[in-house]
Amino acid sequence: MKTIHKFTQSIERGVVPDQIKWRMPRGAQILSAALADSTICVWAIVDPEAGLCTRTVAVRGTGRGLNGAEGLPFISTLYVAGHFGMHERHLFDGGES
Repeated sequence: MKTIHKFTQSIERGVVPDQIKWRMPRGAQILSAALADSTICVWAIVDPEAGLCTRTVAVRGTGRGLNGAEGLPFISTLYVAGHFGMHERHLFDGGES
């Protein structure tokens, strides 16, 4: 039976990496993403009995190059508090490996 699961990645001091990798069941359908405190959360519909794979999410900032994220499915935009105020980070689904 498919269910919705949450996957998380902690960030420190508003520094978001250009790429995030999560272990999740193969074939997961990413629904959305949000920032909660200092944690990036992604929710996905998964089959818990499917084998695990690595899911890559590309993270790009407003006004910066897409650097390989061109054509990837868009997930969400997050607003992250950094040293110099709020920054937008756009998440794209880089697929499974």
